[in-house]
Amino acid sequence: MLVLHERSVFGFPPVFWMLILNPCLGLSNASAAESVPTDALRASICLNGQWEIAPADDEMKMPESGWTAARVPAIPIVDKSVKAQWHRLALDAPKEWGAPDRRFFLELEKVGHYAAVFCNGQKMGEHYGQYTPFEFDVTDAFKPGEKNVIAIYVHNASGRYVRPNADITDEMICNAYRPATQQADQRNWIGVGGDITLSWRPQTRFDDVFVETSVREKSIKVSTHMAAPAGADSPLSVRATVLDGEKAVLELPAQSAGAEGKVELSATWENPVLWGTPPYGKPKLYTLRAELLRGDQVVDREFTRFGFREVWIDGKDVMLNGKKLWMAGTYHSKLPPVRCLNDRRPFEAMTRAMQLAGLNSLHGHWDDLGRPWLDVCDETGMFVLGGFFCDGRPQIQSTGEAEWTDWMAATTAEWVRARRNHPSILLWRPTDVLPNHQLNFISREDFVKRIAEAVRANDPSKRPLADDSDVSAWGQSPTGKQGGTELDYSFLERGGQRGTPFLCKEIYGGVREPGKMEEFLRTFYEKSFAVGSTGMFVQQLPIIAWGRPDPFEIQWLSASGLGNRDTKVAGLWSEMPNWCDPKQPAAPQAPAAKLFHELFQQYMKVDLEPLPGALSGEALASGLAPNSIAFLTPAAAAVAEPQGLLVAPDGSAWFVAQPGTWRLVSGDKGQEIEIKPTPANPPPGYEDVQRMKAP
Repeated sequence: MLVLHERSVFGFPPVFWMLILNPCLGLSNASAAESVPTDALRASICLNGQWEIAPADDEMKMPESGWTAARVPAIPIVDKSVKAQWHRLALDAPKEWGAPDRRFFLELEKVGHYAAVFCNGQKMGEHYGQYTPFEFDVTDAFKPGEKNVIAIYVHNASGRYVRPNADITDEMICNAYRPATQQADQRNWIGVGGDITLSWRPQTRFDDVFVETSVREKSIKVSTHMAAPAGADSPLSVRATVLDGEKAVLELPAQSAGAEGKVELSATWENPVLWGTPPYGKPKLYTLRAELLRGDQVVDREFTRFGFREVWIDGKDVMLNGKKLWMAGTYHSKLPPVRCLNDRRPFEAMTRAMQLAGLNSLHGHWDDLGRPWLDVCDETGMFVLGGFFCDGRPQIQSTGEAEWTDWMAATTAEWVRARRNHPSILLWRPTDVLPNHQLNFISREDFVKRIAEAVRANDPSKRPLADDSDVSAWGQSPTGKQGGTELDYSFLERGGQRGTPFLCKEIYGGVREPGKMEEFLRTFYEKSFAVGSTGMFVQQLPIIAWGRPDPFEIQWLSASGLGNRDTKVAGLWSEMPNWCDPKQPAAPQAPAAKLFHELFQQYMKVDLEPLPGALSGEALASGLAPNSIAFLTPAAAAVAEPQGLLVAPDGSAWFVAQPGTWRLVSGDKGQEIEIKPTPANPPPGYEDVQRMKAP
């Protein structure tokens, strides 16, 4: 039974909670049958799908009425008059989920800006900032065998919800905690914009695993940290195995755990496939299986995907796998739907379009790219310049404050820890344009130093920073200044005189005279190579030529890599190739794409084609019980962990998993399936997706 205390929760008495926990009142319910992998050490359950939402205010008080069904996650709310919102889901958790020494966690991949998470009326924790995933241990409130109500309160950056211990009324200061958007009134958006995942893990467990590879030393090092209950005196040890699919290719000898719960493993690796794209390597991914043992018993097992590659600086060059790095890239506009939807299909299609256009790099710039897009970059060999904040154009500049520096440094540390296992991130550049361009409470040099310290303290691999320390970086228009008419290459020429690496992190704006922009990009590309630049990024480079007045019809199924999503979202075609409508031709390449394609082939001596990489497989199951939990369990527990999904109201569930043998478990039935990798260059539509009927 759920225990209700005599005191009120959210301002409502216990009887109110007895009522809302009653399924007859229309709460979004998720039921889960008993045939689930309850003996698994770890399991994750994606709760994306149909929730309920309700308006909210500053008081964080759950309303009694006004609830409506809605998809979660969703495109952010940019209506300035909407400051807060409630989200809730009722989940039937089987009693078999409960086990001795098992802990339950709830993770949110992206929320803007403030989030408070509740389980059965108890506040589990709060988080500020949209840039990183975060999770809370909900074990003390979560009740296997009962109906559990998960509630999420979100608020924009204003008042006491800007940062801890703050109460800020100045809107311009509040905006400094959010990245720029297309317009000032969109900046302080709210919403749940990424996956929501419930998981269980053993009480004695890994809480961090980091994989570091060295091309120069032909070695792999694994750093682990573990959590163990107080007073545990049984000796623990750690061992690790590198998997290529389901095949073990390297064993790292076991090491005993120290008093601080830290263990480092290392081994020589003579012949790994180097991660990258030609000429640096192939988009090859391995999986590290780390096992925590008490004696001979495995008490925890965690899987971490990685690529074998190394980035370092040699004089004025950045090196990737022993070859001079050249990055030709772009990034998208500030708040387009493609960035908000967190869906693999458009990300895969955009990556293919970029690579065919001779673009091997992507920059987050305005916001963290998010896990689904970074996963696709890992799988396709797309290089990433890691970033998450830019204050934007002068007309939408914000105003910083002294405490903002501390908050940004702490956020950077959190962000680096969350993203550092992605091999696609080759360089870090956490922040770009700062509030008011010149901070009046700290010098730019001191601010950059604080941020760099946070990066280096949390990334043992020593990836270079493109922040004017390891790598000098600048942005410019083709004419070097507003209103200029002469093409300007002086920044590049000065960079060539430096003894350290340099990178044009941004070419913005254009030239009105016909042919001048193409002349500038071609010449800048050529000069960059001549003077030894690390690369160039062009802001919102138009690589897609639409050639038709209307967007293609939107009919897509997956959300954030898992679950299902709505259809026909207005504006989704913006900056998008046609990835979903086979009745219309795929979007042709624009002149800019053809130019960069030609230049990449000329200077990199590489023929361009989409690379198969290690794309995850996709499978659409139908005929499932609506709003239930369906599980995909690996045929062998030693190659992956089970993953569950909240089934959509139409009885379907869209799984994304590594290729191999799995078992679909729904209710008291199960069937074995073989997940195949996504084709390297699938046609528009979903015909290539595996489909299956529930048994």
